[in-house]
Amino acid sequence: MGNKSSKIPEYEPSILDVLVVKAMLYAGTPLPLPIIYEILDKAEYWPHTTTGVTYPYPHKQIMEGDFSENNLLLLRTPPLGFPSWPTRSSSYPSHRGIHFAIPACPPGDTPFPPAYFKSQIGTSTALLAHPCRKIVFRIRSHAQGWEGEEDDRDLITKIRECQTWFEAGIERWYDDGMSVVEGETGRWEGCAIEDLSTVYPQVRTVEGKGGAYVLDQDALVPPGREIHRNINFLRRMHEACEIWRHTDYLCPEGEEWQAYLWRKYGLRDGWTHGHFVRNLRLGDVVTVWGKARGTSGAWVNNVESVEVDVYWSV
Repeated sequence: MGNKSSKIPEYEPSILDVLVVKAMLYAGTPLPLPIIYEILDKAEYWPHTTTGVTYPYPHKQIMEGDFSENNLLLLRTPPLGFPSWPTRSSSYPSHRGIHFAIPACPPGDTPFPPAYFKSQIGTSTALLAHPCRKIVFRIRSHAQGWEGEEDDRDLITKIRECQTWFEAGIERWYDDGMSVVEGETGRWEGCAIEDLSTVYPQVRTVEGKGGAYVLDQDALVPPGREIHRNINFLRRMHEACEIWRHTDYLCPEGEEWQAYLWRKYGLRDGWTHGHFVRNLRLGDVVTVWGKARGTSGAWVNNVESVEVDVYWSV
C-alpha cells in the first residue's frame, strides 16, 4: 500500500470556543487578562466568517471604458464580529446582498457603539470597538491587456504596468435616522442593507443634480487599499492569496524593499494594510471592488472567484 498524504484541516473556533478557552486560562492560571488576550492573539485563536462568490465561465469581466463597467462591486462580507449575517431587507433580497451595489450614501456623524450589536452577536462578554485581527483575500483572475506582446520583462514590471486590480472598501451603519429590521418577536435582527453608508470609496455630491451622491472611484489607487494587481500578459487564471494583519507595519527603505512591497502587497509610498485592518469597527462590512483602467481602451479584468475570510477578537 502506498503512503497517502492527507492535510489535517485547521480548527476553526467559534465565539463560544474562544470564550471557553479564555475562561479556562483565567480560572486555571495566575495570568492577567491582558496576557491571556496576548496568548490568544499570538495563536490566532479567533472566530471568523468566510464569504465567497464564483462566476462560471466565461467569468465576470470588468472592462475599461464606461464608468459603470470599470468599477464593479464583487463581494461584501458579513458585518465584522457577526457569526451570521442579518440579511433581511425591504428592497434587497438576502441572496443579492453579497455582490450587488447599493445607492451611494455618505458616512454619518455617529457610528453605532459596540453595545448596540451585542444582542445580535449573542455574547455576554465586553465587545471591542476595533476587533478585526486579520483579513484573507483569495482571488482567481487574470488581465487581458492588448498592449504589445509578451516579453521578458521582470515580474515586478509586469505587475506595475497592469491596469486591472482589486480594491478593498468599507461600509458602515450610522445612527442617523436609519431603519431597523425587527423580527416577529420584536427583537432586533439587524440593520437594512440599503442603510449602509460607504466609508471607502469616498462619496461625493454630483453638482447640478439636486445633491445626488456617487462613489468617487478615482483612477489612482488609494494608499493601503489595493488587494491584488494582475500580471500583465498573463492570460490564464492566476490565484492570489493576500493576507492583511492588524500588526502589519512595514518601513520601506531603498528600491529593493519598495519593489518587494509592490510584488508582495501592491503597496507604494510606505503604506501598509495594517491601518485598514486596525481601523475597522465592530459591525463594519468589507467590500471587494474589481477595477480596470488604462489608455489603450482594451483593459479587461477577468474574475473567476473571490473569497474573503475576516477574523476578529472577542
